[in-house]
Amino acid sequence: MGNVDVVHPLTAYSISVDREKLKEHDDLHFFFNRSGFWMGPKQTVVGMDLRSTCNLVFCTERDDGEEGVWDKPHDVEDVKKQFSNAEPRLHKLMSLASGACFIWRFSDLPELDTWTSRNGRVVLLGDAAHAMLPFAAQGAASSIEDSACLAECITRISSISQATAAFEAIRKPRTTYISKAGRLNMKFSHLPQGPEQEARDAALIKMREEEAKRKVPEPVPAASAPEAALTPQMLQSFDPPEMIANLFTPIARSYVSGYDILAHTKAYLKTLNTDDHAKLAM
Repeated sequence: MGNVDVVHPLTAYSISVDREKLKEHDDLHFFFNRSGFWMGPKQTVVGMDLRSTCNLVFCTERDDGEEGVWDKPHDVEDVKKQFSNAEPRLHKLMSLASGACFIWRFSDLPELDTWTSRNGRVVLLGDAAHAMLPFAAQGAASSIEDSACLAECITRISSISQATAAFEAIRKPRTTYISKAGRLNMKFSHLPQGPEQEARDAALIKMREEEAKRKVPEPVPAASAPEAALTPQMLQSFDPPEMIANLFTPIARSYVSGYDILAHTKAYLKTLNTDDHAKLAM
């Protein structure tokens, strides 16, 4: 399987704000019981309400983090300087930061040719196989899906090499899609000011207005196979309104966050034409 270099290095900074402090500021009450997301040129900020604290992750296209280090303390004043053009509420949140600020590095891997050794008895999974940027919010979930799929394949196929081959056939198309979608989301979120950014903002506002008109959320159909996802041609496109139309459709959202790995694995294993594949009843 060899060695590969990580790509798309990004630097992330994490700070926390005591939830009680937010109560003192009316303009920060929007943060209660919800997440926040800010987009800017080569920068994003994600905020999460974690009951007693609110966590903020600042992401920028710099390579300041250290490989393999996730909990290194950092000066919050540097974060304030880097995000000096942020909107006033973010500046206020940074000024209310409690505790330490931490710095770490985001990276992803190029698509590997294979995840399995020649004899099929060694297999990669999780970040070792498909480290991805967090812009699809599926990194940890993808590793859990890997574990469930591999366990199902090994349980139902007595040949280890056939089991790992089935595992890769099931998982590789999905993780490749998620990884590409994450990279595209990063580009989409980090646009410099200009026509593309304006088109993105207008398309997002339109989508939000249309969703607000619906009293009942649009149903998300079940999607458990790669065929329900975007085509490679769609992923190559970068017209902001078209991207929104493709990446944020119910079928695309379902494939990303409503996916049933066990159902997909069992359905795939039923298609295998081998006497060896069914150790247990399906």
